[in-house]
Amino acid sequence: MSASRHVVRAFRAAWAKAATRRGLVSTLLIAVAPLFAAVNDVIPALETTALDNQKVAIPAPAPRKAYILIFGFQRDSDKPMAAWDHLIAPAYAGNPQIGYYAIPVLEGVPGLIKPVILRGMRRSLSPEQQSRYAPIFEGAAAIKKAVDFGDAHFAYVTVISPERRVVWSTHAAASEQAFVQLRKALEPLLK
Repeated sequence: MSASRHVVRAFRAAWAKAATRRGLVSTLLIAVAPLFAAVNDVIPALETTALDNQKVAIPAPAPRKAYILIFGFQRDSDKPMAAWDHLIAPAYAGNPQIGYYAIPVLEGVPGLIKPVILRGMRRSLSPEQQSRYAPIFEGAAAIKKAVDFGDAHFAYVTVISPERRVVWSTHAAASEQAFVQLRKALEPLLK
C-alpha cells in the first residue's frame, strides 16, 4: 500500500473520530470523502453477464468515453446500490457514451447457491434494471483495492476512464450533493 493511501486512511479515521466527538453532521463526510478516493487506481478488465443474459465487457469493444460502476460486496449493500441506481439511471442509463453498470461482487459464493441468488436478483429487478446489473464472481481483491474498500455495507460508486482509471469514487450514501460531484467528474471525460 502506498504512503499516500496510509495518509488518506489516517486522515479519514481522524476526521471521523473528530466528527463523532464534536457531533458534526455526516454530510460533511459526504462532501469530503470523494476528495480522498482512490483516484488513478485501475479497475481490472471485467467480463461477465448481466442479469438479462447479455455479455458485459469493461472496457467495451465499442469505445465509450466513461463508465459509471456501482460495486456492492455484500447482501447489505443492495439498498445503497439501489439508491444510487435510482439517482444515476434516469440521467445516464441510455447514454451511448457512458457504460453504466451496478456490479454485485459475489466472489466466494458457493456454486450451489449462485443460481438461487441470481434468480432472486432477477425477480427483484425490472427487465430494464436487469440489463445494467452485472454480477461478478472473481476479482474482488483488485476491485477492493481500486475503490479503497473499507466496509462491505456500502455501495462503492466509481467513474472510470476508458483506460479503466478511477477518476472519481465514493462510498457515501446516495444524495443529490454526491450526484452533483459525480456529474462534475464525468464532464471532462465527455468532452
